[in-house]
Amino acid sequence: LDISQAMLEVAESIDAGDVLKGDMGQGFRFRGGSFDGAISISALQWLLLPDEAQREPEERLLAFFTSLSRCLRSGSRAVLQLYPEDAEHMDQVVAVAKRCGLFGGVVVDFPNSSKAKKFFVVLQRQSADKDLAQAIFDLRELQEQRLGKSYSKRTGMSRRQRMEVMRASGAVGGKKRRDTKKLAVLKKKLGAHKRRAGRT
Repeated sequence: LDISQAMLEVAESIDAGDVLKGDMGQGFRFRGGSFDGAISISALQWLLLPDEAQREPEERLLAFFTSLSRCLRSGSRAVLQLYPEDAEHMDQVVAVAKRCGLFGGVVVDFPNSSKAKKFFVVLQRQSADKDLAQAIFDLRELQEQRLGKSYSKRTGMSRRQRMEVMRASGAVGGKKRRDTKKLAVLKKKLGAHKRRAGRT
């Protein structure tokens, strides 16, 4: 996965496997639990800067880590090498990852070298679906705020009700956690909320 077409062509030239063009700061839509691990090299630091669409770092990091957490199997690990500008940036990365059910810390290679020093965030996906659901919810709220919209006002649903819909629909935990019966009930409630919101 890379945002640069030139880098993808390099990967194809050395037969590095399947390639996909995309912006990790917008997340990715792999099926839940698809991967046993993930590696990123010198990419994560770019999420600490606003992009052309004025998405702030918190939104970009949440988009990346929620999708990463969702597509990793429970117990899987991710190693992300980056070049942070300062300790505050590193703390922000680790804090957002933790919000998404990814726990771990920072490893520094060649800590005493000014040229060879490298920072790695080493994470493990734990069974923290509640954390992931909350992080997805936070991401959607940030997106709504950036677009100048309010999902809650449009639907009349509370935060708790939206979280219930997300869990029942399988937005967290993959296909196996889909609760069809509960989802039907919640969709019926959502329809009633929308009708009431339309009358006001």
